[in-house]
Amino acid sequence: MSRITRRTASSRTIEAHTGTHIFEIDDYSQKKGSTDVGKFIRSSTFTVGGFDWSTCFYPNGNDDVTMHYIIVFLELMSSDVELRAHYNIQFIGGDDVVKDSMISWYSTGMRLFNSSNLMKGGEYRPRHRRLQ
Repeated sequence: MSRITRRTASSRTIEAHTGTHIFEIDDYSQKKGSTDVGKFIRSSTFTVGGFDWSTCFYPNGNDDVTMHYIIVFLELMSSDVELRAHYNIQFIGGDDVVKDSMISWYSTGMRLFNSSNLMKGGEYRPRHRRLQ
């Protein structure tokens, strides 16, 4: 009896996209002082990889537990889609610190985003004192 050996192989190229969005908040100290806990400032919508995104910035946290933190969510705005993404958040100094110096940085691992996810992606929470 003869033995038949079969070998198979396959490959797949996963398309990756990169982009940068700068969300500048003028007069940060005043906005922080006039924004209630749980209220956010939304960036304009931007497109990366054919999908629409925005950033939600909570200068005084999104609830009483996080009121001493800044919360940042990356939100998938495109409808009826599920995808994975990795992103970085950087806070760049303004008038009160050395202009254009990076004062805080955060990088996520791969995150699942979908249009029905209430968390809207990841969050970052530096303490207020680092960004004032």
